[in-house]
Amino acid sequence: MVSGNWKVTVMTSMRPIELRMSVHERDNVVTGTLNGENNYNVPIRNAILKGNEFSFDARIKIPFGMMNISPVLIINGTTLNGSVKTRFGTFPITGYK
Repeated sequence: MVSGNWKVTVMTSMRPIELRMSVHERDNVVTGTLNGENNYNVPIRNAILKGNEFSFDARIKIPFGMMNISPVLIINGTTLNGSVKTRFGTFPITGYK
């Protein structure tokens, strides 16, 4: 259900941030990567999948340096919605595959 390639948008207070997320689930282990606007590729860490709720941690590149993020997503077929916690606050996140 969560496996696949996702196009994700984080609606920050400054501007939307577009990410690509590649996720693989096998034998109840979830791995993946995030690819961002600045051509970075970072691993998804501490991934947890409970039913249709998917959460993880990642460290992404932003114009001001690196930032830790902790999204909590609800997967509904080929779409996702949720929020992402950052040092600047919590922002809505949407996506599709």
